[in-house]
Amino acid sequence: MKKFKKKFLLTGLALAVPLLGAIASACSEVSQDSPTPPTGGNNGGQGGQNQAGGSGSQSGNAAGGSGSQSGNAAGESGSQSGNAAGESGSQSGNAAGGSGSQSGNAAGGSGSQSGNAAGGSGSQSGNAAGGSGSQSGNAAGGSGSQSGNAAGGSGSQSGNAAGGSGSQSGNAAGGSGSQSGNAAGGSGSQSGNAAGGSGSQSGNAAGGSGSQSGNAAGGSGSQSGNAAGGSGSQSGNAAGGSGSQSGNAAGGSGSQSGNAAGGSGSQSGNAAGGSDMKKNNIQNILEHLPDFL
Repeated sequence: MKKFKKKFLLTGLALAVPLLGAIASACSEVSQDSPTPPTGGNNGGQGGQNQAGGSGSQSGNAAGGSGSQSGNAAGESGSQSGNAAGESGSQSGNAAGGSGSQSGNAAGGSGSQSGNAAGGSGSQSGNAAGGSGSQSGNAAGGSGSQSGNAAGGSGSQSGNAAGGSGSQSGNAAGGSGSQSGNAAGGSGSQSGNAAGGSGSQSGNAAGGSGSQSGNAAGGSGSQSGNAAGGSGSQSGNAAGGSGSQSGNAAGGSGSQSGNAAGGSGSQSGNAAGGSDMKKNNIQNILEHLPDFL
C-alpha cells in the first residue's frame, strides 16, 4: 500500500511540471502583446473601456453611447448617468422615455428631483400615473400642491378622496369645504357633516342643518340635539317637539319645559293633554274628579 501511494505521488508531480511550464509560457506571450481598442471604438480619454462606436472619458458606454463618467446604453447620452435606451439626463437613473435631472423617472415620467411614475410630472414629487403637482404624492388624476390627493381629488394641503375638493381638508367623495372632514355630499366650514348635512362647526346627520348642532335627520336648530322633525334652540326635543331650552316629547311644546305628548306650558311638567303654568297637577286631578265619577 505504501509503495502504491509513493508511485501515485511521483506520477502526479511528473505531470504537473510540464503543465505549469505551458501556463507560464502562455502568460508571457499575452503580456508582450499591445492592447487593441474595439472596432470603431474611440477611447478619447483616460480610463475609457468603450465598446464599438462608444465614446467618452472614464466610461463604459455601449454602442452609440456617449457621456462622461457614464454607463449609458445604446443611443444614450448623459453625464454621471446610468440611462436606459432613449434616455437623457444628468445624475439620473431614468427609464425608457424618462428625462430629468437628479431623477429616477419611470417611462414617460419627467421632472426634477422626482420619482415620477408613468405619465407623472412635477417637481420634488412622487406622482402616480397622470398625477401632477409640486411637492405632492398625488394618485392617478390627482392634482394639487403639497397634497396627498386620491383619484380625481384636487386641492392645496389636502388629503381629499375621489371627487373631493377643498383647502386643508380631508373630504370624502363629493365632499367640499375648508378645514372640513365632510362625508359624501356634505358641505361646510370646520364641519364633520354626514351625507346631505350642511352647517358651520356642526356634526349634522343626513338632512340636518344648523350651527354648532348635533341634529338628527330633518332636525334643525342652533346649539341643539334635536331628533327627527324636532326644532328649537338649546333643546333636546323629540319627534315633533318644539321649544327653547326644552326636553319636550312628541307633540309637546313650551319653554324650559319637560312636557309629555300633547302637553304645553312654560316651566311646567304637564302630563298628556295638560296645560297650565306653574300649576299643581294633583289639584287639576281633584278638580276634574267629579267629571270622572
